[in-house]
Amino acid sequence: HKDNPITSLSFEQVLGIYTGKIKNWKEVGGNDATIRALNRQEGRAQSELFSQFFKMKSEDFKTAGVAGDNEEGVKDVVENPNAIVYMSIGEAEIRIGQGNPVKSLLMDGIAATSRNVRNGYFPIQRPLMLVTRTLPSGLTKAFIDFALSPNATAVIRECSFVPYLD
Repeated sequence: HKDNPITSLSFEQVLGIYTGKIKNWKEVGGNDATIRALNRQEGRAQSELFSQFFKMKSEDFKTAGVAGDNEEGVKDVVENPNAIVYMSIGEAEIRIGQGNPVKSLLMDGIAATSRNVRNGYFPIQRPLMLVTRTLPSGLTKAFIDFALSPNATAVIRECSFVPYLD
């Protein structure tokens, strides 16, 4: 929530929050309030990426609930300034741009921005790939050319992904 004074968390702090070892915002420099950590539904891309990055198994998570989709996660954080949820940077940027009272936290001092994903600085990320069996031609090549062009940027952002180009 934008009113939560925390602006940055370390790898160890995030891990502590999601394993239940850190239960109060005061333990990470915030207000004296219970942290409401939300996990994402198992099997979804965000939960798999998060689990892999933090080397966690589903039984390691000790959270207050599960946000099945981005809408649920944002709603919970909007309604509870002590809630925290992880989601794609693209989705977070869209929600912040829409005026939702949420914010992205720095991770180990690195801003969670599309630019930092694109330049490889933000540590939690995964590439989206287009794979073909043979060298692309025809419509397949046209699609790949479009996907890598500035014309695709708006479409990619609307889908909550970080575009290859600005």
